[in-house]
Amino acid sequence: MVWSLLNKPDISSKAKRRNLPWRHYAHWYFFSYSRHLGYLQRANKATYWVARARVRGGTYIQHRIGKTDDLRPADGKTFF
Repeated sequence: MVWSLLNKPDISSKAKRRNLPWRHYAHWYFFSYSRHLGYLQRANKATYWVARARVRGGTYIQHRIGKTDDLRPADGKTFF
């Protein structure tokens, strides 16, 4: 897949993330070969930062980093 602005969502600010459509999987931002940062929205309005990396065999491992600062101020421990 060729990455472009069409499939690389802007997740840099609360306002821009708020305009992203809700979906069951994360909005992935590609930042390095086989490395992605995701913005995940849940139906209950909770939002999370998620990391994803491709491993041998072509599968991905995924880890929830923490909650976003969309609803509460960032504290550097739980909300980022």
